[in-house]
Amino acid sequence: MDKYTRHKNISDIKKSQKAFFDRKYIKWAWESYWSRFYKDRFNISDFEIAKMFNRLELRNSSSVLDIGCGDQPLTCIYAFNISCFSVGVDLSVRGLKRAKKNASRSNFSGSFHIVVADVNHLPFNSECFDAVIHSMVLEHVDNPEASLSEASRILKNGGKIFLYTVNRRYPFRKIYEMLLPGYFRAMGHSKNRYYSIYEIKSYFVKNGLQIEGEAYIFVFISAIFDLIILPKFSQLLIRKPWTQIYQKVFLRFLRVIAFLDNPLKKLGLSSCVIVIGRK
Repeated sequence: MDKYTRHKNISDIKKSQKAFFDRKYIKWAWESYWSRFYKDRFNISDFEIAKMFNRLELRNSSSVLDIGCGDQPLTCIYAFNISCFSVGVDLSVRGLKRAKKNASRSNFSGSFHIVVADVNHLPFNSECFDAVIHSMVLEHVDNPEASLSEASRILKNGGKIFLYTVNRRYPFRKIYEMLLPGYFRAMGHSKNRYYSIYEIKSYFVKNGLQIEGEAYIFVFISAIFDLIILPKFSQLLIRKPWTQIYQKVFLRFLRVIAFLDNPLKKLGLSSCVIVIGRK
């Protein structure tokens, strides 16, 4: 880890944010790892997320930084069979400890390390990671451009960044906020921190990143299933034969139904967006 770490005082970490996320992981402590894991792997949006994640082209020799990883580092979910060097960064010590444990439970074949740090002040040397994951973080930070600037700084020339965040243009968000007020409060989102895909692309370009791809995640049908229905049955899905039935029949059917969302996706009105950039 020494060659990656730039020794720096991180006393400027926002204590309030850290306290918030620590409370969140206490609240979610009752939920088993496998129910969380299967919720991430069995939702309709997983197909598109996995496809975009593969565009990072990770190899066994890759070094990956997962910014704001919480307790579910994406490398361990979408690249668990790749023996890469992965580092998870977060404000919450409790979340990172659970991330370390979950990396082991997911049979991640690489090495996974944890570092407590503020996303706007990453304690790493410049140009030391081959890939950066910036998933569901932008909506939590006060200065998104500073966060992306830091992500770009630690990225090697030719490296890629995977950015997944809330889409400002989503027309149904107010409906979900009324249906699931507790969920959105728990996620700590701020309406002032939602960005359009055009703004994200602009931030990328300002920080010397070339746009390599974009995807639109969640619209209406898929979001109702992923956010409302699936969590209710996550404990059931981890039991056979329900797992096999769900994967082989039900999920495929739901993905076909979700194609009805495509007209809205083409207008850029999805709930979330993914942008892939190369330095």
